[in-house]
Formats: sequence, structure tokens, C-alpha cells
Amino acid sequence: MDKTAPIVSTETGDPSPAFEIVSLAAFGISCLVIAYRILARILAKRKRYVKDGVGTDDYFAISALILAGGVTAQIVVAVRYGIDEDRDEQDANELRHQLQVKETYKYSNLKGEAADSQR
Repeated sequence: MDKTAPIVSTETGDPSPAFEIVSLAAFGISCLVIAYRILARILAKRKRYVKDGVGTDDYFAISALILAGGVTAQIVVAVRYGIDEDRDEQDANELRHQLQVKETYKYSNLKGEAADSQR
């Protein structure tokens, strides 16, 4: 029996697991690429193949990687705990509120017309 989770939920067609997998894979690949880049710069500097070792562009790459890690963490949290899972409930509550406003407006207009007709 296969216990692996499907990438796309077959029951609902929900692609959420795919978002998490792709985000984590892209972040992992990015970490490896930047780590190898920094390592290559350090080793090239030691062997004197290049004048400068780690430069400003590498620091920008590291800072971008940190930001990408934050985005990846947000995606993982959103997939695990849900974004707009209660959207149907919110839509129902909004519809109820709109109906109440219409009824109140309708009632106040009828009351106002009755007052006008008595004048």
C-alpha cells in the first residue's frame, strides 16, 4: 500500500501540496547553488585564481536567499494551515449581512413612506 501523499489532491483537485514541494525544492536548489558559489570563490581566492574572493554580489545573493527562505516558510505555513479555508463561511456571513442591510433599508423606506403618506 502506497502511503505517499499525492501531489495534487484527486478528491478536490487542490494543488497545495505541489506548491509546497516546488517551493521547498527551489529553495533547496538555490541554497546549494549559492553555497557552491561561495565555496568556489573562497577556494579560488586561496589558489590565487582571482584577485577578490567573496564580493558584494555574493552578499546580495545571500541576502536574497534569506528573503527567499522567508517566502518559502510562508508558503509552507499557508499550505499546512490553510489560506481562506473558511472562505465559504465568510461568503455566507457576508451574504447574510447584505441581506440584513437590505431588509433594514427596505423596512426603513417603508416606514418613511408610511410617515410621508400620513402627512
